[in-house]
Amino acid sequence: MLKELSQFQNFGTPKVHYEILSVINGSEEITWLESDVRDRLYNRIIDGRTLFDGCLPLLHKMNLALKLDNGRIQIDDSFKEFLRSENLMIDRFVERLLLSLQNDNVFHNIFCSEYISWDIIYNTLQIDNSAFPLKFASFKQLLIDFKIISDHPTKEFNKFIINGRYKKIFDKIVLPEIRKRKVGVEELMKSLEQKRINGEEAEKFVRDFEEKRLKHKKEVDWVAEYSAAEGYDIASFETELSKKHDRFIEVKSYEGTPYFYWSRNEMNIARIKKGNYFLYLVDRKKMNKDDYEPMMIQNPYINLIQIKNDKWEDVVDKLRFDYIG
Repeated sequence: MLKELSQFQNFGTPKVHYEILSVINGSEEITWLESDVRDRLYNRIIDGRTLFDGCLPLLHKMNLALKLDNGRIQIDDSFKEFLRSENLMIDRFVERLLLSLQNDNVFHNIFCSEYISWDIIYNTLQIDNSAFPLKFASFKQLLIDFKIISDHPTKEFNKFIINGRYKKIFDKIVLPEIRKRKVGVEELMKSLEQKRINGEEAEKFVRDFEEKRLKHKKEVDWVAEYSAAEGYDIASFETELSKKHDRFIEVKSYEGTPYFYWSRNEMNIARIKKGNYFLYLVDRKKMNKDDYEPMMIQNPYINLIQIKNDKWEDVVDKLRFDYIG
């Protein structure tokens, strides 16, 4: 879809699309053709734009503006009830847009784990500006116009913040593809795939464990769903009174004697976050028991690296830690 639409320079703003859809919807006795819509927009300035070449092609791809056999344009019946106001139209338009991109390869090349990360300060997803090739600058502008993304408050980051209003639809559309691409189906052995499954199950367990610990008064964020580069998997809270995330959890799963592998990036984040950083070690054989609690190591950079712990032994070549206590 995006590859086919890349030839167009402007996909229109909310105001433009609301006008197009409302006019066509409110003129059932008049036959509206594509040329009629183009004529209506010709030589006008709307939201500082004068070119609207991609509006109708986008609406066709989203199946909002349907072409009939007689050449007439008709609005999808299921969308008509959302034209009562521009704000209502915007939310449903965004949802329809993202759903229409569910199987679009270009879209998933942009919104992938390489470019998406979690902004812990603003408690939302962020995406690198470099994710958008110049060829798809008009698509990026569409996302900005509909406030799906906005400039990161810290300009030096050169990133966009993804509007938390649409997080649920992103979870539905983007996450499954991110997970699929993480696997690298033909490249990874079955053992690696099983490790991935084990890791995700343990992370989900810890997310649920934390929400239960906090009496379901806080929404714990499963950061690793989107990005593996943050140095921790779960952003949680010390107590239900915490105003912002202040417990950052790296999850490790094991069977038998507790052990884990610790990456250089994870160690560095642990060093920076100090007492707010935790390792949660989850026994896969026990995590389905109602009363099971994972082993927790607070401030592991200090307690395992700087201060030698006689219960743990580090295996230097791969930084594997074995529980010996």
